[in-house]
Amino acid sequence: MSVELIPGGKFPLTVATPVLPAPGIWAPDSPLPLAAIGAVVTPPLGWIWDGDAAEVRPRPGAIVWEPPRRPLERFLERLRRERDPHPRIVTLAADGPRQVADAALLVEAEADVAALLIWWQPSTRPADLLTAVRSMTALPLLVELPADLAPARARAVAAAGADALLIGPPRALLSGGRPARLWGPAILPLVERALDSLANRGPPLPLLAAGGIASGDDALRLCEAGAVAVAVGPEWWVQPDLPDQIAAALA
Repeated sequence: MSVELIPGGKFPLTVATPVLPAPGIWAPDSPLPLAAIGAVVTPPLGWIWDGDAAEVRPRPGAIVWEPPRRPLERFLERLRRERDPHPRIVTLAADGPRQVADAALLVEAEADVAALLIWWQPSTRPADLLTAVRSMTALPLLVELPADLAPARARAVAAAGADALLIGPPRALLSGGRPARLWGPAILPLVERALDSLANRGPPLPLLAAGGIASGDDALRLCEAGAVAVAVGPEWWVQPDLPDQIAAALA
């Protein structure tokens, strides 16, 4: 069942199923089965490698985990060698408007990239990044916003040129002050609440959801709250058939 993540217009985006990987979950040569995935989403990409992934740390009802940022040009070379036919959504995690605009210009030259996802970072304003990127590319632009901040930030992001919003997990601070994402069943109601708020009182943009999705019923719950598609997180690593379960539930 095909899904219009971004409806027809200036920047349309259609995928085969409403199931995606969250950024950092998939990479080329991954053994994860992709038959039920509508598009692949890259890890966060910037100009530098910022080290290994943060250690997975347990919390009540959740884990704390953050994917590493990978070098953009090196990762694009890997994508060129990858023969998987799925549409590709490239996640940009540059450090400021000029850097993310330069990254978007580089990705725009890749003929097989379907869309860009602007990765939320606490040190940058998503609206500033979008203003810089929108003038550099005709690709559809998705923006990740943490569930706890999304209702307050969505209108500014929409005004800056976003085509869709990915409502993702909230953040926790690791030792040293590095932010990391929270995943797990305790996150699901937070994402659901943000979706409900945006679907009823937010800007008229398509909503995607990520965080706490461990079953088809979880995904259905978020779609009933307003999401047009879902992005599976670390739960996919321990449930390889999770996308199949979700696609069946949403069908």
